[in-house]
Amino acid sequence: MSNTPHLDEDPTGSKRVIWNVITSWGSYVVFIVSGFIMPRMIDEFIGQVSLGIWDFCWSIVNYLTMAGIGVGSSVNRYVAKYRAANKIEELCIAVSSVVLIQAVISFCVFAVTLVLVWTIPIFFSESLGPEVHVASYVVGFLGSSLAVQMAFDTSRGVVTGCHRWDLHNSINASSHASFTLLMIITLLLGGGLISLSVVYFIVITITCVTRMTLAHQVCPGLRVRFSYAKWSQAKKMLSFGGKSIVFGITPLIITQTTSVMIASNLGPAALAVFSRPLALIRHVQTIIRKFSFVLTPMAGSIQE
Repeated sequence: MSNTPHLDEDPTGSKRVIWNVITSWGSYVVFIVSGFIMPRMIDEFIGQVSLGIWDFCWSIVNYLTMAGIGVGSSVNRYVAKYRAANKIEELCIAVSSVVLIQAVISFCVFAVTLVLVWTIPIFFSESLGPEVHVASYVVGFLGSSLAVQMAFDTSRGVVTGCHRWDLHNSINASSHASFTLLMIITLLLGGGLISLSVVYFIVITITCVTRMTLAHQVCPGLRVRFSYAKWSQAKKMLSFGGKSIVFGITPLIITQTTSVMIASNLGPAALAVFSRPLALIRHVQTIIRKFSFVLTPMAGSIQE
């Protein structure tokens, strides 16, 4: 591999920070609007119990996000750092190292998802009643979607490491808007939760492939090969990623465990009621964090 000059006139991203924050907030409006539409549509067409089942399945799948150990979040820091120094070879090594790690994590997530599909009818048959098998299939498709996201998660770090948060958030907003529209069509056609989870899996897969293609366009010289991967580089990125998720693990466990306990003891309908105000709080937290997200690659790009 040889160092290839990049064409970015502002490798630190300082000139794009305001635009990146504005587009981040603007694109998130799609998520907020969707957050009001989706639960109402599910409740109206297939009932509050089904809405609670949908929330329950997401609570189970959200546990699996911890398997990512934050390594994906380390990519944009190192991409920005090596691009600023015009070290394209090191950039390719860093990205390839994470791709290999993410491939292993993705396989593990998919394997655990299969175990969950098998065990949910055993442990939650009483609390979920006749909907337990629906929940099992929904967890299967949502968990598979997460496995796909983790397999392609490095592309997200490459795009944001190039300070193109506008593209990153546009893709996310388009993906969520597409799913919302397809969800409405699915419900109007008489589909249920399993159909919704299948639609979600398809949309996520298309989104991940699109982002991977875009990553190679915004980062000239990027080459991903398993032969480039180095354990020494992987350890650095694992260490950085692990530190970044420490403070998020406890709230995640508490929130998801509370949701599972509510569904198990009070029923999925009660969980549907509990999850709505919780979602509003999550939206507020995300809007606040949108500003800090863009600072990680900026800090990485000026680090010696």
